[in-house]
Amino acid sequence: GFSALYTGFLGSTMGLFVYRTSYFGLYDLGFPVFSTVNPAAQFIFVQLLAGFAAFITYPFDTIRRRMMVETIQSQKRYSGFVDCLRKTIKHEGIS
Repeated sequence: GFSALYTGFLGSTMGLFVYRTSYFGLYDLGFPVFSTVNPAAQFIFVQLLAGFAAFITYPFDTIRRRMMVETIQSQKRYSGFVDCLRKTIKHEGIS
């Protein structure tokens, strides 16, 4: 139904918040150093920041996808974002 459209919304917003704050926070920290170097070094710096921000927010994306896929399946396994996170860590661990 209509509520299925918002399944995973909390994970999406939390992941987006963590991504943007880590990316722009680290950018602001590194900008004074990399603003005076050549453009190639600036490009590499920005790409490394984007990669790091994506790396730390990947768990949020995984939870969001699992909750979205669950709406298609007939069996409901998770009651919400926190429940999905807890069960994923319990059954698969943190690696």
